[in-house]
Amino acid sequence: MARAKYLTKAFALCLLIATVGPGLWAQFTSSIEGTITDVTGATGPDVDLVLSQGDTGVTHNSRTNSAGYYVFPTFPPGRYSLTATKPGFETVRQSGIIIETQRVQNVSLTPKVGAVTQEITVTGAATPIERTNPKVSTLVSNEYFQNVVPPSKTGHATSL
Repeated sequence: MARAKYLTKAFALCLLIATVGPGLWAQFTSSIEGTITDVTGATGPDVDLVLSQGDTGVTHNSRTNSAGYYVFPTFPPGRYSLTATKPGFETVRQSGIIIETQRVQNVSLTPKVGAVTQEITVTGAATPIERTNPKVSTLVSNEYFQNVVPPSKTGHATSL
């Protein structure tokens, strides 16, 4: 008797999953796709993309293929923003992308050529500067005196 009751509940659960499951999954069949091209129309390969959901802040990463094409498949409906970055180009951000249920949203971007930036890192200790004593001094060698200071009549260097 208990076994029949268990089988009835299992059958009812399977029937519920079979009828409701596809409807629940259908709400996550939206996607975003597009192509990245520059201002001349040339495709943008290897562009890094970040898709951010505005309500949750969840981000997803992707990269364009050799033809500049990308796709973010299977996302829940909502409001998103898409950011594209590539060295040598300006970062492009498209906000307010609304994904509807069971739709493929096409978002194509055109980044402009950006300024080349260079970062220089200097390592090593700086030469210390004496800031408490205003004297200026130097060492003078014997050779300096022999070559620069004229001898006196006695044959000895004069004192300074």
